[in-house]
Amino acid sequence: MRTSPAGKGLLFLTLFISSVLSFGCETDREERSYKKAQEYWDQRLYGSAAEAYEQFALQFPKSEKAASSLCKAATLSSVYLHEYARAVQLYVNLIDRYPSSPLIKEARLHLAEIYEENLHEYAAAISQYQILLWMPNTPKPVMCGYWYRIGRNHFLMGELEEARKAYKRIIDDCPKEEDADRAAYQIGYLRYLQGNWNEAIVGFGFFLDRFPNSTWTFDAMIHLARSYEKRGEYSRAQSLYRRIIKRFPEKTEVQDHLRPVKRKPQKTTNRQHGRKKNR
Repeated sequence: MRTSPAGKGLLFLTLFISSVLSFGCETDREERSYKKAQEYWDQRLYGSAAEAYEQFALQFPKSEKAASSLCKAATLSSVYLHEYARAVQLYVNLIDRYPSSPLIKEARLHLAEIYEENLHEYAAAISQYQILLWMPNTPKPVMCGYWYRIGRNHFLMGELEEARKAYKRIIDDCPKEEDADRAAYQIGYLRYLQGNWNEAIVGFGFFLDRFPNSTWTFDAMIHLARSYEKRGEYSRAQSLYRRIIKRFPEKTEVQDHLRPVKRKPQKTTNRQHGRKKNR
């Protein structure tokens, strides 16, 4: 049976109207679902809000709000619910499903912070910071902040040499940025922990020359004096402790370091021993 032109036009109109109504209903359902999640957040029902945002992303994966819903669900899970494993999975889902989203950098940063500070999975944190390092349009000061976190995580894993390399990168690339003084101090401190007193003295000396008024100055001077002690240069250690007391009179505990040094004999050279013997 052939359909008349008028009948075809009516059929097309019917299908068009049905499509519009269907789209309108879907859009309305999407808006209600997202609004409900937001209402939960506003009421501080964080568990319900996280669940609602996650369900929204599952039900409307092509929505322009899907990526932000996953991000919000992850943030709620981490910050308010302390469900860190769940937050990790949500951030990973966001990164995998929406690789072009402008929220990717934020998601990777939060992911790295959770690995580092909450789950103590330092290798996983390093991996995320390394990815962040090479993401486009990352300012150099921010990159140096990532290098510092990489160094810190290597340190927490006991990988002291890898930590030193990361801190050295900050000194080379960002000598005037905020993290430069901390990095310089850490380089000396790592050598101190390794028992490499010569390199520790060089490291702390570099720090004090470059950053004489840093918040880390007191610690650097103390560890420099201890390095002199460890190397047997008690006179230098004693002199430095006196300088520390003069500069930081409120640090009364330094006197406890000075007293033992006074009881230790000065390291003598072979020539000095020879002179005593000839007398």
